[in-house]
Amino acid sequence: MYFSTNTQIDGMQHDSVAAAFSLAQRAFQCFEELVDLNQQMVKTALAENQKAWLTAMSAQAPVELWSYQTQTARSLSDKALSYNHQLLGLATHTQAEWMKFTKAHFEQHNSRLQALVDGVASHAPAGSDAAVTILKSTVSSAGVAYDTVLKATAQAIAMAQRNPLTAAAPDSQKSRDHARAD
Repeated sequence: MYFSTNTQIDGMQHDSVAAAFSLAQRAFQCFEELVDLNQQMVKTALAENQKAWLTAMSAQAPVELWSYQTQTARSLSDKALSYNHQLLGLATHTQAEWMKFTKAHFEQHNSRLQALVDGVASHAPAGSDAAVTILKSTVSSAGVAYDTVLKATAQAIAMAQRNPLTAAAPDSQKSRDHARAD
């Protein structure tokens, strides 16, 4: 019997639990950043709405009100684009961190699992070659499956980031800037 098997399994379980808590902490940090971004947007919106009401109530002529409303609409669209840009940046950063963390943890876990399988195989009793081969094949197949899922996920995220709506934002900014110049 391979005596360090229990120690290796315990170590792998300990590392998995530590990784789960580390990932949960990272998720909470990202959530805090999202809350901070939304809180900043709400504070700004409240202050601007108060200013808009005061300006609307003090307007002397309808032309003044119309001019202010036009300026406010432009400002609002710029702020919405800025918010969406910040939100996309936060999501992209979070996704990149999670992918890096997941890949590193899997590679570490997979190498430890390979070492465990190799240790079990080297101490396996005579006649268990078929079982050892199946065990090695299963571990190898799981690694290939994970790698395939990781690559597919990365491709899906890259496609989502190249979304036409996201790519159209800079063009709409240019057209607004051009309209302001006229």
